[in-house]
This record gives sequence, C-alpha cells and structure tokens, in this order.
Amino acid sequence: MANTVFTGAFTFDTTDKTVSNLSGILTECMYDGPPTISLGNQLSSVSTLLDSESGWLVATFALTTTPTFVDGSWTPGGINTYGNDNAYALVFVPANDPTQSLTTAQIDWLAYADCTPDGLMGSACMTGTTVAAYGRVGTMMGYPTSQITTER
Repeated sequence: MANTVFTGAFTFDTTDKTVSNLSGILTECMYDGPPTISLGNQLSSVSTLLDSESGWLVATFALTTTPTFVDGSWTPGGINTYGNDNAYALVFVPANDPTQSLTTAQIDWLAYADCTPDGLMGSACMTGTTVAAYGRVGTMMGYPTSQITTER
C-alpha cells in the first residue's frame, strides 16, 4: 500500500481571517527511503464553502510557479502527465476553527500531486484526488483520507 503524506504548517491571522505561509514536506511512503519534496511556495488561497463551512482551499508548491502537469495546469483531477517538475499539496482551512476535524465532504476536496524528477511514477505524476470532488481518483487509486491540524 502506498501512502503520500503532507506534513506542514501555516500562519492563521485570527483578526483578518487569512491563511499564509503554508509550507511543508510531501513524502511518498511506498518503500524504505521514500522521496521527500519540499513545498514552500503558497501560491493559491481560494475562499470557499465546503459542507456548510466557510474557509479556504490553500495550495503550496515546490516551485515558485503553479504549472504542474504537462498541459501547464495544476487543477486537481486534471491531466496527470509529468511535465513541469513541480509538486503541490492542497488543504482546507476552516475559517472559524482551523484545528477542527474535517468532514468527509471537506476531505474530498484535498489534493496532492508530485510531478518532480525524483517522484515514484516515472512519466506519470503521483496524484491524489477524489471522484466526489474532482471526477477522478488519483494515480494508483490515490486520494486524501484525512487532515489533522494542531495549534502550536
């Protein structure tokens, strides 16, 4: 069984209700010595309503640009063909309490992709998306199953 894990941190401004500085490490745990990809460029933060909860879908990338797939997009559920040496993780941050547990309907909108040269899939990207949110499951049937957020 393959597991891809994003371990990261972000800054949440409780006054302005903004999310910034999302960064972390994406790890593909398929075998001993999994590759790790540093994601340190928060390039997207979209206000949204998921399962009656206001918040943001926030993405951080390996590169300082968003193109991830061969077609130049990074859209979850899109083309999963290697092409731009980029990777990303997409998380949901609830506005009222960023540390609250997410519902299944919210988890469905989480996503990841690793299209870097050190990824495990060769000419395909290692991706994780759900059919419920994006219309297709990721490569190798990958999809996010949880998000745990703790306050420091």
